Amino acid sequence: MSFINIKVLVSIGIVISLVLCGAGIEIWKLNKTLDSVKTELKETENKLALKEAALEISVANVKECNSKIDLQNTKIESLRINKQDEQKVKEKVKEKIKYVKEPLNETCQEKVRFYEDLFSSLSK
Repeated sequence: MSFINIKVLVSIGIVISLVLCGAGIEIWKLNKTLDSVKTELKETENKLALKEAALEISVANVKECNSKIDLQNTKIESLRINKQDEQKVKEKVKEKIKYVKEPLNETCQEKVRFYEDLFSSLSK
């Protein structure tokens, strides 16, 4: 019986050795997979950092554009003509145009002189 016990013990030892070898190989594979996942995680973190930096730059650009638009709107608003000023300008233009006389004959020189006088009087 001792011979059978030795065979059983050897068989159990071989089975345990095979199980341990299989577990070791599986642990080695998992370790390799873990290393590749860590590398991929670092690459993904780098990409994320770059995209966050690009987003911050875009936000800063939008803020700068908005401030420039606000400045332009302020300048445009300052150029607005009030109703009282509009009436004064209309009266002034009417007054200046009232004294402009159209050329009687249609020669080129007289037309040029007419328009020169018209623009010079309106620019004052």
